[in-house]
Amino acid sequence: MSKFGGVSGWLRIPHKDKIVHFSFYFISTILGSFALREFSQKKISLNNAAVKMFLFSVVYGMIIEVLQYSITKDRHGDFYDFIANSIGAFCGLLLVKYFFSQRVSQK
Repeated sequence: MSKFGGVSGWLRIPHKDKIVHFSFYFISTILGSFALREFSQKKISLNNAAVKMFLFSVVYGMIIEVLQYSITKDRHGDFYDFIANSIGAFCGLLLVKYFFSQRVSQK
């Protein structure tokens, strides 16, 4: 029985945790890019903010997986989680750079 009350009983998606990892890092890179730009009072371009958030997300994801592997007993670090995190962050970077930054620069 899963922690979520049997949801996995009727919803069988292979590697669904990787989809969650991808989604979290995808969204956090996008939102973090906008937040970083706003906190800098728009002194940083949206492209630079996106690159910084991408790098932060990849390093953060790596640190979390290493810590799970090395210091926890009930969790385990997973290289494929790190890959899903990094791909999600990279897709968030691409979305900000090629979709949002063009719209922001026009205004």
